[in-house]
Amino acid sequence: MTKTIVKIACLLGIFMSFSFGANEFGEAQNIINQADMAGKGVLGTIIKWAFSLALPIICMGGATLMAYTQQKKKAEQQDQNPNKIYFVMGVAAIVGFFLYLIIATIISYALFRDTGYIFNVISTFFKQAVM
Repeated sequence: MTKTIVKIACLLGIFMSFSFGANEFGEAQNIINQADMAGKGVLGTIIKWAFSLALPIICMGGATLMAYTQQKKKAEQQDQNPNKIYFVMGVAAIVGFFLYLIIATIISYALFRDTGYIFNVISTFFKQAVM
C-alpha cells in the first residue's frame, strides 16, 4: 500500500514538473497582467479626477447652493439687503473648500496611510494638465 502511494506521488511529481515547464499559460498570464495594469490605470485616473475636480466642486458648490437657498428664504422673509446673499455665498464657498480639505485628508489617510499623499497627486495632476 505504501509503495503504491509513493509511486503515485512520484508520477504526479514528474507530470507536474513537465506541466509547469511547458509554459502553456504564459500568454494567458501576460494578458491577465496587462488587463490588471490597465484596470489599475483607469482606477487611478478616476481617483485623480474625482479628488482634483469633482470633490472640490461638490463641496464648494454644495455649500454655496445651501447658503444661497437659506439666505434667499431669509431675505424674502425679513426684507434684508440682497447683497448679503453674495457675501454669505462667498463665505460658504470658503467653508466648502475647508470641508474639501478635511474630506480629502481623511480619505487620503484611509487609502494611503498618509494625510498629504493625495495633495501631491492633485498637484501633479494640475501640473501635468498645464504642461
